[in-house]
Amino acid sequence: MNYYSAHLMNQLYTIRLQIQPNSAAAVYFPIVPRDLGQITLKVEARSVYSADAVERKLLVEVVVNITLFT
Repeated sequence: MNYYSAHLMNQLYTIRLQIQPNSAAAVYFPIVPRDLGQITLKVEARSVYSADAVERKLLVEVVVNITLFT
């Protein structure tokens, strides 16, 4: 059973899925930064038996690409 619930405006974004032991699954979710600079992303994985989490910093910056036609 794969399902998720999305609450993007200042809320948590949660994806719930069940996978078999010794298996893996890819999960994709949107990242919508609202400010420039360093933001912290935290991903948590939980089961009945254990849990794990990882935090990473994401640098959000403006990139300007100007193409001049002559």
